Amino acid sequence: MIYLFYCILFFLFSCDNPLTNEEDKNCILDLGGFYDDCGVCVGGITNTVPNSSKDCNGECFGESEFDNCGICNGDNMDCDSLSDNFCNLDSGEFWDECDNCVGINEIENDLMDDCGVCFSDQSLYDQLANTTKDLCGICNGDNTSCDYGLLTLSNWNFSQLKFWNNDNCYGNPYYIMNDYICLDNESLCFSYSINFEPDYELGIFVFMQTVSFTNGTQVILDGQWFLNTIDCGGLYLDYNDTQYQDGCYNDISIQNTYNDCISDLSLCTDNVISLLNVNQENQICSLEILNKDASLSMHSNILSNDIFSYLPFYLQNIFTYIDNSLNRQ
Repeated sequence: MIYLFYCILFFLFSCDNPLTNEEDKNCILDLGGFYDDCGVCVGGITNTVPNSSKDCNGECFGESEFDNCGICNGDNMDCDSLSDNFCNLDSGEFWDECDNCVGINEIENDLMDDCGVCFSDQSLYDQLANTTKDLCGICNGDNTSCDYGLLTLSNWNFSQLKFWNNDNCYGNPYYIMNDYICLDNESLCFSYSINFEPDYELGIFVFMQTVSFTNGTQVILDGQWFLNTIDCGGLYLDYNDTQYQDGCYNDISIQNTYNDCISDLSLCTDNVISLLNVNQENQICSLEILNKDASLSMHSNILSNDIFSYLPFYLQNIFTYIDNSLNRQ
């Protein structure tokens, strides 16, 4: 017992005993802490993280810091060289829902589009964001939630063209053509169909106008289509081939609207659309009627040469093709 007593006295009064120093007593006894590698009282009720006084190089009270790329003493220029799996959580960065590392001053989920699709970089986002929306703005929709979307549900076949010699479609039509259109004689007759599709990959809307001649030949005139542009309040067709006229349908009328699709989708896939084209310069109005099923009946709709210049743009484009084909023969 005497030996143990002297050992305790030796410990209490030795120079290595932290309790002989009042400051050390305060850290250990009062604060319940201890000294870290930098000699800072940490732990206990100090609320100080051990070795938090070290910089990113491990030096106590050093001045080295992580840059925005997470590199110690970096110059913010080497972010691309980092692994995609690196995120400096200690500096306040975090992973967002797209698994992209977000810095303190960056926006969370900035590379996520309205449909919840994530992209790895800004370039892909700018190119492909929201391309899973249908024409009605519905993510992964089927284009049945708005009237314009119904244009994409069918291949529309020419049924009838009504032609007025005024610009408001007033009175009885000046000319009516059904199913087929012929030139001065019935040796060259044609009908046509048109389909409208969204190209989600490219983020554009494309159309194909297929002209079918009674001799069995076909030609396709294609391009892009737009809705409600600055110059056209309806449907605008922009042909890829510059020899053809671009043009505007001033109004679109759909027999069965998207509200009808709610109870019966077949009403909107087996539908009728009417496209109005007004030419105020020539005082001409035309109403083009298209439906799902092509008619097999043959009507004699012979056009004389003096009426060609007054035809709507989509018919003039077909005649341009015919003229060029005849000149090549």
